[in-house]
Amino acid sequence: MMQLPFIIETVGRMWVLSGVLLLIYTLLARRKADYRACRRLLMAVPLCCLAVPVLQFAGGKLSELREPRHIELTVAEAEEYIRRAPARYVWQTDAPQPSRLIEAPQKTDYSSAARVAANAIPAVSGVLLALMGLQLGFISWRCRRMARQGTLSEGGVVRSAKVDTPFSFGRRIFLPQAGLTAEGERMVVMHERAHIALGHTAESLLMEALCRLLWFNPLMWMARRELRHVQEFEADRRVLDAGTEVLAYQTLLLEKGREGPALLYT
Repeated sequence: MMQLPFIIETVGRMWVLSGVLLLIYTLLARRKADYRACRRLLMAVPLCCLAVPVLQFAGGKLSELREPRHIELTVAEAEEYIRRAPARYVWQTDAPQPSRLIEAPQKTDYSSAARVAANAIPAVSGVLLALMGLQLGFISWRCRRMARQGTLSEGGVVRSAKVDTPFSFGRRIFLPQAGLTAEGERMVVMHERAHIALGHTAESLLMEALCRLLWFNPLMWMARRELRHVQEFEADRRVLDAGTEVLAYQTLLLEKGREGPALLYT
């Protein structure tokens, strides 16, 4: 069974590694590298942290094989072992014996705390992943319902009265039935199609799952937030590179002014 110092050391190494990667991102990549490089670096934060316990556990097993093993024997077992030993071994029996026995210092027993930590971490991760699955299922059901009740046009664009803020989910784009001009709708659709074309939805879902798996590391949630910003900036850049007027697009973003759920793109 894992010992508590092993668990603390593993979690500490994961925090240090994620902190180093986020520092590298902040100093070298943020606002300096292209968006794809920023996304890859941010996705590397949770993936590298997942490799820490695997490598540390494998290294611990190898060190156990390299280190000599100490076997504790009772007096009777030791005498029997000496009696059966080959004749070529010379045993020193006239060595001075200690006048009294010295008790070995008692080691602190962390077995119960280690057991709680080893069970609690995956248990909480499982609960969070299950809740994410329920949330994803509810959003998927709600989007299918809006697609059935609304108007589905070419290109996977759904217009529904139940949509307040435009968003995309999977391969479909959901727009409100009113409230957008023709030019505003064109810019919104370009923005959401950029998310779809760049694979932001799958990337975001993977990051959400990894954050729930590594919930005990607050730096994971910082990487998740940064990834979300990079994806939005990348989609905005696609819209502006297509010839959209900057002032008109900024005005649309201010009017839009809301963020949807973490599993949706607005």
